[in-house]
Amino acid sequence: MAHLDLTHFPRVHFNPFGFFARFGKAFSEALHMSRVAEDAMARGETGEALHKTLQREWNALN
Repeated sequence: MAHLDLTHFPRVHFNPFGFFARFGKAFSEALHMSRVAEDAMARGETGEALHKTLQREWNALN
């Protein structure tokens, strides 16, 4: 059986936990922003006021 020599290939470090952590962060941010939007619309905010509320909240998250 032939021996496959992989010493000349660069090492690739794949961290699946990093991927899931980033996905989880994006999902939780989206969920949070949808709740903020829902609360703002329940208060009667529309148009520019709603946009400013969401922009302010997004800037606070990031």
